[in-house]
Amino acid sequence: MVDHVALQRESLNRILAVVRGLGVGESLDVTLDRIVRAVVDVLGFQAVVVNVRVPGDELVIKTGFGPPEVLDMVGETMAHSTWLEVLSKSDRWGDLRFSKDLEALDVEGPVAYRDPDVSHYPTVPAGVGETAWEPSFLLLAPMWAGPDDLLGVLSVDLPVSGRVPDAEQCAMLELFAGQAGVAIAEAARTGSAHDEQLQYRVVFLNSLIATAMLGADSRIVEVNGAFEALVGQSNSDLAGKAIDDVFDAADTPSEDGQPDGSSDRRVRRPDGRSRWARVRVQRVEGASGERYVCTAEDRTDATSNWSTCGRARNETI
Repeated sequence: MVDHVALQRESLNRILAVVRGLGVGESLDVTLDRIVRAVVDVLGFQAVVVNVRVPGDELVIKTGFGPPEVLDMVGETMAHSTWLEVLSKSDRWGDLRFSKDLEALDVEGPVAYRDPDVSHYPTVPAGVGETAWEPSFLLLAPMWAGPDDLLGVLSVDLPVSGRVPDAEQCAMLELFAGQAGVAIAEAARTGSAHDEQLQYRVVFLNSLIATAMLGADSRIVEVNGAFEALVGQSNSDLAGKAIDDVFDAADTPSEDGQPDGSSDRRVRRPDGRSRWARVRVQRVEGASGERYVCTAEDRTDATSNWSTCGRARNETI
């Protein structure tokens, strides 16, 4: 009894150690890999696939562990509605779902799971009887975002013991699935934010609008190619400079003080070429604090035309 209690405590400590580190600053792929390893190494199953909700109202098998036929399922998808039907028609074991034959369930749409070959199942000791784990059995641990709203599903098979999981093993899987769902959601949010940053950076660097990113001190952190071309200086030359080092004060001969807060200013080009730009600085609040974005529209031609018109009027007068 003492040894059994110690085993329970050791298993719980191991699973809690895994849970504490899940999804903390990790990518989704790393998080899923750690989930799979925990199911295998701690929870005692030799086959597992992780189904994750993706755009398009589907769940895709992102990763797995087990025999080749299990690994071959990675990348396969199943409709969210089909998954809800599978779960509702499976036996309820607390928060887990148990199916004696997944393919026999009367559900619409294909089922994205295939049992490992019978050769991979352990020989069941004599006398085990009804507690023996059959090749057609499958245990599912749904991870919920809300009512009838799945984040994902852990599908486990091939218990090391060769038996139907007992109450302790089921409780551990149930506990782990709840925390794994939280970790998957956090990793997905982190990945989405990173993707958005990458997309914004691509747009920023390739934009035809001259744009400079400024720090909280209003000094230049980075500029795009259009900004470099306008002011005649490279990104490395501009880094750390204030906007007033790049543009003269707002002494434009026309349309100074626009409604959007922009103003026409002369560009301080090192080559001495006369260029004018309509400059606007906006404050933005980000996760790292206050920052500024400066955009500059080339107004050289418009300013030159205004000056020409002004001289013509003076000559007429």
